[in-house]
Amino acid sequence: MEVLLRTHGHQPSVSDNLELWANVRDTVYDSDGKVIVLLGASRMQLGINTNVLRKRFPDYTIAQLAVNGRRPMRALEDLANDKKFKGIVVCSVMTMSLPQDRWEGQEKQVKYYHQRTNISNKINQQIITYTQNHFVIANPNIKLTNMIKEAVKDFSMIKPSYVQGQPDRSSRANFSHRTDEQLLQYVPGFLRSKKQSNHPLQTDPKQWLEDVQIVETLVQKIQLRGGQVVFVRMPTSGELWDYEEQSIPKSLFWDRFAEKSSAETIHFKEIETLKNFTCPDRSHLDYRDTPQFTNALFDEIARRKVFSTTSFIQTANKMKPSIIQ
Repeated sequence: MEVLLRTHGHQPSVSDNLELWANVRDTVYDSDGKVIVLLGASRMQLGINTNVLRKRFPDYTIAQLAVNGRRPMRALEDLANDKKFKGIVVCSVMTMSLPQDRWEGQEKQVKYYHQRTNISNKINQQIITYTQNHFVIANPNIKLTNMIKEAVKDFSMIKPSYVQGQPDRSSRANFSHRTDEQLLQYVPGFLRSKKQSNHPLQTDPKQWLEDVQIVETLVQKIQLRGGQVVFVRMPTSGELWDYEEQSIPKSLFWDRFAEKSSAETIHFKEIETLKNFTCPDRSHLDYRDTPQFTNALFDEIARRKVFSTTSFIQTANKMKPSIIQ
């Protein structure tokens, strides 16, 4: 069965869970701050090639803590309040996830990490991760009973999953076997409608900017320990980007947040080497594009001297003493 599955394009895939997240969360400590923590949701999991980062930054630990479908602010808050953490955070965010009343999303992961006590769970997870990473048949998304039934008819009709989970919690999306029509099913339903001519603002930009100032307190807690925070707006494409720009204009939200924040802020539309990537499902990068995107993004991060020994002094000059806590 293992050989048959591989013959038809199926690959091993590691299933994400709370214990795996907690195991990666354990790795964010380094006395010299040589840790790069990746926060966000599915765009960060799928869009950043961690193998590229490990080759590029061999002296740094790469900790992938993004969670599919979950806003990252609780995890950022947890790192900000962790006095032992002083690494670099690269956080993928949408502007509407920044106000504190929308921070919910990864509290389950944070709570599990701080409350877990059973060391055997960690060992069991390492065994599970190894098995799933090496054997297709261990992929929890593959239902063998259904596979056997379908194999009697035509095994080639059983399509592999387009997402492959990695042991470090990153993922790879292979959109090559999906038609544009199939990909569109992943775009939110309201985008399938042809009635997209009017997208009135539902949020007052001025009030929103006041609401997101609390994010600065998290950023500065990390900065004061010698760490760094980089907020990234990952690429979206086509009608999804059009809708986002019409309903939540970059100039009224992201740009104003970036102007106020002492963190580095990188919007894909502002960077020549980032703005032309296409997302096949309008929301995520194909794995073939992730090496180039990852290098381009971290070229920009490095250009801003985030990895420089002098970056703490530069950051201190940007900080706003009135809101440091």
